[in-house]
Formats: sequence, C-alpha cells, structure tokens
Amino acid sequence: MTTAIYARYSSHAQDGGTSIDVQIDACSRGLDGNVKQCIDRAKTGRSLAGREALLQLLADAEARKFDRVLVYKFDRFGRNLSETSTVIAELEDCGVEVNSVTEGKDVLARGMHLVISEHYSRALAERTKDGLVKRFEQHAWTGGPPPYGYTIEVDENKRHRLAIKDDEASVVRWVFQVYATEAVGVKEIAHRMRARGVPTRRAPYWAHVSVRDILTKSVYTGRIAYNRRRFKLNRQTGRRVAVWRGEAEHLVQQNESLRIVDNALFQEVQERRASRASRCGPQLRSEARPFTGLIFCETCGSVCYRRSSKNRKGEYHYYSCGRRQRSGLDVCDNTAGVREDLLLGKIAETVAEVFDDADSIIEEAVEEARKILGKTREDAQQIRAQLGELDRNASAMTLLLIDPDIETLAKKAVSRQLGELETEREWD
Repeated sequence: MTTAIYARYSSHAQDGGTSIDVQIDACSRGLDGNVKQCIDRAKTGRSLAGREALLQLLADAEARKFDRVLVYKFDRFGRNLSETSTVIAELEDCGVEVNSVTEGKDVLARGMHLVISEHYSRALAERTKDGLVKRFEQHAWTGGPPPYGYTIEVDENKRHRLAIKDDEASVVRWVFQVYATEAVGVKEIAHRMRARGVPTRRAPYWAHVSVRDILTKSVYTGRIAYNRRRFKLNRQTGRRVAVWRGEAEHLVQQNESLRIVDNALFQEVQERRASRASRCGPQLRSEARPFTGLIFCETCGSVCYRRSSKNRKGEYHYYSCGRRQRSGLDVCDNTAGVREDLLLGKIAETVAEVFDDADSIIEEAVEEARKILGKTREDAQQIRAQLGELDRNASAMTLLLIDPDIETLAKKAVSRQLGELETEREWD
C-alpha cells in the first residue's frame, strides 16, 4: 500500500507543541519504503486557501499516486468542520483510506473529533482575546514589538510593560521638532537620519514611511490605545486582514510615564501633515498613473514610481527606481528613467498594428471554427448512428425476454446483454 503523510501547524503556541517533526515521526512509525510527505508550515486550519501542500495532496489522490493518507490528528486537515469533511470525502472518493495515527479511522469518532476541534479553535480565539483585554487593563504590554522609542521591561509581578528607551526617544523628539520647525518633508528627514547614522530596528536604512509612522503615533504623548482593529480571515487567500473598529470600541489609557513629546508639538505636527495633504493629495489622487506597479528597476528590483520634470518644452513624466526616489541616490545605482508619453506611444503603435491585421486574424479564426464545426458534426452523426444501432439491439432483446418459448437460462443471458447495452448507451 502506497502511503502519504500530511502535516500542518499554525504556530507552536496554538497547536500544543505538535510540531512538524512530532507529526512526521508519529505517522512514519512502522512504514517501509518511500513515503510522500505533504507539509503546510504556519498555515491556518480555518481555510483551505494558501495551503499548497494540501491542495497538491488532493491532486495526487485524484491521480491515484497513493492509497492511504496518514495524519497525526484529523484537525491537521483543518479546523473548519464543513471544509475538512469535504477534503476527507474527496480523498475517500478517490479510493484513498484516511487514517489518524492517534484517533483511528472510525467515521463516527472522526466526526466527533472534528466538531470538538472546531469548537476548540473558536473557544481559543475568545480566550486569547479576553486575556489580552485583561492584560491591557493591568497596564501590561499586549504583545508584538514595541514602538520605536520604547522597550519592554518585566516588573516585579512578571508582567511585561512598556518603558521609554532613552536613545531612541531622543531621535523621536528630534524628528517631531524638525518636522514642526523646518520646511522639510518625511523624505528629507529620512535622508538626514541615514546621513547621521541613526540605527534602525529591523530595516537596513531609514525610509520615509518609517518617519511618517513615527509622526502619526499618539503613543508618544502617553496615549495607549487597544482594540482599534480586529483581524478577519479571508477564505479566498487564507490571510488575515485588518478591519478597523469605530472609536467607540477603542480601549484607551493615558500614561504620563510614557510621554516623549508634549500635546502641543504633537498637534502642530498633525496640522502640518493635514495641511500638506490637502495641498497635494487631491491632485495626486485624481491624476492617472497607468504604469505604476507594472515597471520594475533592473538593478534592485523595486517598483518604479512616476516623477515629473518641467522644462521650456513642457512637462514630462518618467518612471524610475522607487527605492532610489524614496531613500536617496546612494541606495541604488540605476539612474535610468522611462518617459511615459513615449511608452504610451509605443503601446498605441503595437495595438494599431494588431488591428491593421485584424482581417487576416478573423479569417484564420473563422476557418478554424469551420474545421471544428465540421468535425463536431461528423462525431454527432457517428454517435446518432451508434445510438440507433443500440436501440435496435435493445428492442430485439426485449422481445426475446417476453417470448414464452425462450428458456429461463437463455433469458438470463439476454437480460445480462441488455444491461450491457444500456450501460454502453449511457456512456455514448
């Protein structure tokens, strides 16, 4: 018997320590020869989307590449009862035996385990949410990396709390002060930070998006907000997407010990940002940029953004390395740019050439359609002839079955042949 093993985990914390190695070892005991292993790492069990290994397992089962699938537990197939039941049914329809090395293969027991697994998944999500809210109420950190300017400390009660990190806090104050007092934008500030050698957290260099993120965080005024968003599973992609909650649902605390900038400075920065957005935002949003996201830098591979250039002949638009535009000339050596009007002209010429030759293309398509139609008519005539012959044979055999002079044994043979004819007629 040819065997395949399927293993999956969402995270070690969520799946009770049943890592991939544990699952594979348990399923491999007593097996000889080559065993196909299908593994989905860090994939949620609440959706089939994005689980390439499971989808490949189903395709291989349909191709009859194995006779049996082993899993550590049935919930490795998923924690959504309806989808998991469908997956198992598809495997069994392909003649594949589905077996759990810890829960057996009894159908009734399997159904119970799947119901319990789905309930456990929902209950775990609720308990996790309630635990995080309780942690927030205790002024503890709810998880994830701390914002730039802060670090995580453990207090006497072994709770993780947010605390100011002095060297990063001084950078935050400088960023706010420069933006509020000088006529510079986030790109220029990022360039200055790179020139000064200011260390980053994870990124290789400071970019304008990182500076903008600092300028928009109210945590620097000591305001800690929680429950601002929830994550919803997109069943088509298998990814969790953020859904923002209304302000009435936010949980907010004010902690003066975490203040880095005062309210007046923070408010001034927000007003400057809003003023600049009102001056340039609508024009940028209303203007079409047909090739954004379609052209990439040959040197570093980043997306090319459009930039504008004016001279006495007029205004021109170019697409050039977005990384170089964001982070400065020293991050990428590619100085090339593609003029938008020339690119549009080339595309228009190509489309015109296609339509100029449209008559010949249509003639070829019509001729091919005639050939296909003629072949289809021939096949249809052959099928009708075969059906007619089968109907005539079936009628003759039916008369034999009702003939009282025919012996019982002969009638059984005729009945069997009639059944074969009916089967052949169904296939035709």
